[in-house]
Amino acid sequence: MASFEEHVEGSPRSLEHKSAIYQLVDHIGALAVPTLLRQLFVDSSSAQWATELLIRLADSEARCRRITKALLVELQATALREDCKFAVAELLGYLGEPVPWPEFVSAEDSAQHSLCDLATCIDSPAELARAADTLLADLPITEVVEFVEDFASQEPSIALLLIDELLVRDSLTERTRASLRELGASASLECRSISLPTKPLQTASSRPGLRLAKHASGRSALIAYASGQAHGPRRYRALSLLVDASGVLQDCEYLEQVPHSTVESLLLQPLAEAGYELSPVAPGALKQHAIAAAQFRLRSGKALPRSYYLGRDLMGLRDEHMPKRSKLAERRVQDAALLARGTELLSRGRVEVARDLLLLYAKGHPTDCEALATLGTCLVRTGETEKARKYLNRAAELAPDVGRYHWNRAALAHQEGRIGECFLALKDYLGCSAAGDARQRTVARELVLSYGLASSSHASNDERDDQNSSPPPLTRRE
Repeated sequence: MASFEEHVEGSPRSLEHKSAIYQLVDHIGALAVPTLLRQLFVDSSSAQWATELLIRLADSEARCRRITKALLVELQATALREDCKFAVAELLGYLGEPVPWPEFVSAEDSAQHSLCDLATCIDSPAELARAADTLLADLPITEVVEFVEDFASQEPSIALLLIDELLVRDSLTERTRASLRELGASASLECRSISLPTKPLQTASSRPGLRLAKHASGRSALIAYASGQAHGPRRYRALSLLVDASGVLQDCEYLEQVPHSTVESLLLQPLAEAGYELSPVAPGALKQHAIAAAQFRLRSGKALPRSYYLGRDLMGLRDEHMPKRSKLAERRVQDAALLARGTELLSRGRVEVARDLLLLYAKGHPTDCEALATLGTCLVRTGETEKARKYLNRAAELAPDVGRYHWNRAALAHQEGRIGECFLALKDYLGCSAAGDARQRTVARELVLSYGLASSSHASNDERDDQNSSPPPLTRRE
């Protein structure tokens, strides 16, 4: 009970604390079931922790039947909170009991809950790497991008971490990378707009064991292993990189949640038996050796093994295998993502988010006439016509030979009844040799002629009113 109360008060559960509670629950067994069932229905945070502990208890068939029976009764309760329904239904699914999902939650709510649940699971570099690996292994790449977009709409700060993790995978195409960067641009802006900090990731609770194994042939192996628990039976993650005599990474072996004896029997002992001499190595030296081996492999045209990404954090590695760009080149890539994402969202009607992205881009690129014109169009759609006029005029000043920019100036002026301004913009439009199609040029000539006659004629007020009563409408070209 204290473990639930402490979390409510804002104290995060450390790996050591979790390990201690696991041992306690294992020890008291079925006596813990009533307490955990009650906590399952308190709130979403309590439900998550209770679910984790109930799953541990369900390893006994008798306890599993008892938990399942109680859950089925509770699932029928009409007063059950919506977030608690998810916890109950998901736990039943884990226990192998069919769950009537449609009767309790909508598909949209189910998807949203699943995304939020995923976000709570990503709390370490290892979990982040596993999430990215699972997405790339299980989904077509187009669906990976769609998933990340949905994820970013619910959990932007965690989505940013996931995007960064995906971007270091050497198997992605440039088009996919561009799409992910664009999603990252809007997720980053969302985090800044609501002052949402980046979620910190937990690291292993113990210092990693690092070994360098050298063979007389020139081959070598790099081994790193660490425990995620400070108390109780320790379970280890381990990564072994096998490097050939020319320094190229040949293979990786990754172990997860194994006892130290397994690290010895599967990684260290076979190397010693094969004639390798093992010795401790400093973290910096091991890291540089690993970076060079990974880079040499990529230069040889071979992709890095999946296991490399899953365990690279044990060696302090992140994206060092990727080609490095200058600060200027990196800035250009990020700016291109801002503009592309803003333009895409504008085309999809999400004008408020598009506006913020395009404004941010324009701030750093005040002479990009196409971006300024796009921003002006977006501001017209958000009703900010004064700002829109400023950017549309600036785009036309920078590129006076582009007829579309003058046409859009005229369209905004026409919309607001600024006849003189519309007249001048249309004259600029007609002065462009490649301005629009024949129909648009005809409309522009008619309006210019109409406005010109109205300003120079000495006809009666009624005649002037007739001439200006209903000029043909102008439609912006986006």
